[in-house]
Amino acid sequence: MLHELKFVTRAAGMTREKLIDDLWDYLDNKLSEERRAEIDVAMKEDPSLLDILLAIKAHHEMLSRMGEHVLKEDVPERLKRIIENARSAERKKMH
Repeated sequence: MLHELKFVTRAAGMTREKLIDDLWDYLDNKLSEERRAEIDVAMKEDPSLLDILLAIKAHHEMLSRMGEHVLKEDVPERLKRIIENARSAERKKMH
């Protein structure tokens, strides 16, 4: 599927990496309305782009689930002390 990007990116005048970055940003709602609309049009004109977007979305979801357990863990006490010491030092610099 990703081999199809050569044709798409050549036609769109962009690199494969830029298109993939834009598709990731599309999923994360980080694109301007104009760029998002361009990608919407491109996906209507070339349904293989939608397939690529769906593959990236599946990858994105898998990566998100992989780190999910870490978010539920307590922050180690040692790390809390390091953060608090850094904050204290920063406050002292400001005064």
